[in-house]
Amino acid sequence: MNGYNFSGSGQCSMRLSGGRVLAMFAVMVALLSTCDLALAVTLDDSALAKGLSLLVDMLTGKVARMMAVLAIIGMGIMALTGRVEWSRAIVVVLGIGIIFSAATLIEVLFPPANTTNSSTVTTK
Repeated sequence: MNGYNFSGSGQCSMRLSGGRVLAMFAVMVALLSTCDLALAVTLDDSALAKGLSLLVDMLTGKVARMMAVLAIIGMGIMALTGRVEWSRAIVVVLGIGIIFSAATLIEVLFPPANTTNSSTVTTK
């Protein structure tokens, strides 16, 4: 067996062995060590903010958007051909929507403290 468990219910579960987890961790460390954040001498607030901003830009950039478009196309085709349930396809689309609107949602829920609300009108 190759690590995959196919049951008759159409569900696939993947068992992760210690070697696979270690390999995934090694790849993650290698990717993180190549970013600008890892090359910083001191880890102050600006370097941390720069690194996190770089991560958000990677997750919501042009390449990620094209991958999301391909995922939605693939889920749509699979749902139309009956290979996946419509509820799962809708969850994937909603998940992609949440990922790409996360920054806007956070700004709406937790506005920055140093900005003024221009929508309120004060009368004298």
